[in-house]
Amino acid sequence: MLCYPEDIYEKLEFDKILNRLSSYCFGAPAKKLILGMKAYASKVKIERMLDEVQEFQKSMDLGYSFPISHYESIAQEIALLAKVDYVLELEQYLNIYVHIQTISEIKNFFASKSKDEELPLLFTISEQIDIDPKLVKAFERIFSEDGKMKHTASSELSRIFKYINSKERELSKVFVQAIERYKTLGYLTDNYESVKNSRRVLSVNAENKRRIKGIIHDESATGKTVFIEPEEILEINNDLFDLETQKRQEIYKILKALSAELRPYLSEFDLWQKIIVRYDIIRSKALFALSYNGKRPNISDGELIQLKQAYHPLLYLIHQSSNKAIVPFDLSLDRNNRMLVISGPNAGGKSVTLKAVGLNQLMLQSGLLVPVGDDSSFVIFQNIMIDIGDQQSLEGDLSTYSSRLIHMNKFVEISNKKSIVLIDEFGSGSDPKMGGAIAEAVLHKLVNMKCYGLITTHYSNIKNYAFRSEHILNGAMLFDREALKPSYQLKVGQPGSSFAFELAKQIGMDKEVLDFARKRAGKDSETVDKLLIDLQSEKKVLDDQLFKTLDEQRRLKQLISSYERMKDELDIRRKKLKKEAKEKSYFEISNAEKEIQKWIKEAKKDKKELDLKNLVNKVKEEKEKARSEIKELSNTIFNEELQKVKDIEVGQFVKLKSGGQAAKVIDFDEKKVKLEMGILNIEVPRSEVFMVNEPIVTKHRSINTNTISNPYSLEHELDIRGYSKSEAMASVQEFLDNALMGSASRLKIMHGKGSGVLKKVVWGKAKEYKDISKIWHPEEEFGGTGVSFISF
Repeated sequence: MLCYPEDIYEKLEFDKILNRLSSYCFGAPAKKLILGMKAYASKVKIERMLDEVQEFQKSMDLGYSFPISHYESIAQEIALLAKVDYVLELEQYLNIYVHIQTISEIKNFFASKSKDEELPLLFTISEQIDIDPKLVKAFERIFSEDGKMKHTASSELSRIFKYINSKERELSKVFVQAIERYKTLGYLTDNYESVKNSRRVLSVNAENKRRIKGIIHDESATGKTVFIEPEEILEINNDLFDLETQKRQEIYKILKALSAELRPYLSEFDLWQKIIVRYDIIRSKALFALSYNGKRPNISDGELIQLKQAYHPLLYLIHQSSNKAIVPFDLSLDRNNRMLVISGPNAGGKSVTLKAVGLNQLMLQSGLLVPVGDDSSFVIFQNIMIDIGDQQSLEGDLSTYSSRLIHMNKFVEISNKKSIVLIDEFGSGSDPKMGGAIAEAVLHKLVNMKCYGLITTHYSNIKNYAFRSEHILNGAMLFDREALKPSYQLKVGQPGSSFAFELAKQIGMDKEVLDFARKRAGKDSETVDKLLIDLQSEKKVLDDQLFKTLDEQRRLKQLISSYERMKDELDIRRKKLKKEAKEKSYFEISNAEKEIQKWIKEAKKDKKELDLKNLVNKVKEEKEKARSEIKELSNTIFNEELQKVKDIEVGQFVKLKSGGQAAKVIDFDEKKVKLEMGILNIEVPRSEVFMVNEPIVTKHRSINTNTISNPYSLEHELDIRGYSKSEAMASVQEFLDNALMGSASRLKIMHGKGSGVLKKVVWGKAKEYKDISKIWHPEEEFGGTGVSFISF
């Protein structure tokens, strides 16, 4: 997607949002990703991110403590381990161990089945985790819970530590004896001992240094104290030095072996780090959203933007710290009214409202909850473009107005119905007459390109153009005339005045100057503004009435069409019932004919064969008549049903004869029809559908009554996750049998990814049924290889 210009994040203060969001992260990798976060244009991806954040908040409400804490990036460790025989620093192994512990805790967190039902999206992420117990045991064998290497990491290391402990006890005993002896002789200072070069030494008065045999390691700055390692402990210290060398060599050997054990799991380490980072980002978004009361809005499939009680999140956080109230706003744009021109006094909130809309749009398309009221609705845009603030550039030799012209030209080049433009002080920076004319021409072009937009202005010609346009609304930031200050409230449906004279009077401008200004402006200036406001209000009332009337006509047309369709279906149903009755009669006659044939064989003995043969001929005539009527009814029903789908088109709504909701036709040929039903695409025989009108959206609940009972109580989904192999085989077989007897056309079986055993059960059992035409996995966002779809 396009975000224009390059500094749009800074202009809309989205960079400040990201900085605040990153402060909630545990790990540096998540912080880095958040600070580089960009907006997306995929509705599926955005909705997934929003739902994950909302689900994490739900886990907090349920009282769950998610098992994630501080961690470091292990990207460098993974790269170094890829080198054969490479040995990491001890701290780097501990970083990997922290990741393994965290990922194990996350896996255990989702182990209970209730998590699968309560937190399905977060659970799905964890399904990618598959930890080899050997890996955990390898670290537990070497490291303690506090991250230190165990003395028992190897038998050789254990032996070395025993010798070291023994030598240290011997050293301590001999050293204490030396202190006592030389202290008695008066050779030592008051401190007695010290540590130099990792060795215990005596603190000796300088004049006595020749009287103690040993090695001088250092002396004090004054030269009065000399630090001597007495010869009594030299051999012991040398032994300890050798043991320390052996210890380092053994630790290196242990870590080298550990590297070899870890090397096959590098791809898993990379995946686990991504999973931890993903959970960290989701958690950060959830916590950050609580600070500004962010909510998950609706995302419109159509073209409706409806913001209710929306506000600027940063302004809310600033006001919250100073206990100030914030003034929210309502805003609604759709395909008929795609733009809003906001006018009103300076410092009245126009620019803040403009930035709030842009910032909330960027936040939403980055997967962040937004500060809006319930039932708010957004549209996903491919292009978000702004012109806000002073764009003057000394380096680029651009004046403010020149840069504005460049932006306007860019908007005209790129805009389409998937674009939104936000322009502050539209037309300013040049001569009001010529600048206003150019701005009006650009606005006219943007309207024709069907893009969305919010524009602030003081120019009367722009407000007047908005009044005359079918697709632009005027809006005003209200002003309190009595208090002579703005109220920061947005009112859509009328233009606003700049209230320049009132503001000038408030700040104490000279009365003579103001009187002269009013005289130059003329009496008509205020009258025109008032007239425009009155006309805009009347136009809005008429537009609302017209929209209501057209909507009622559309609904009435749909209802009439639905009743006509129901009448046709009722006629076909009557003929089907008549056909079924004839078929029943036909079978009864056939059975009677068989009985008569038996009688004939017996009647030959009694010489009544002729009477019975006459009866047989009569029965055959009735049977032939029934067969002819059945055939005629079948042909009539077939032709009428075929006629109903003769004119099928892409975009037409149809229903399956087996029942269910209306589906949209996305492709078809002579034999099959491809349908869009919710998030699923299915393919069915053309003879199995009938055409219906686009469903009427109603706010009340409907009751569906099925007069034909189904003895099989068919379900179209089966979840066998957690089943044993034998349980899964029995459940799948029963499920498929019921589906066949219930004339199902499409099934969904959730078996999870895991080791693949349950998937093999499903696919193996499906191959036993000749009526199954296709079995496949959906796309990754709908379950991937953890779900199988079956088509009959």
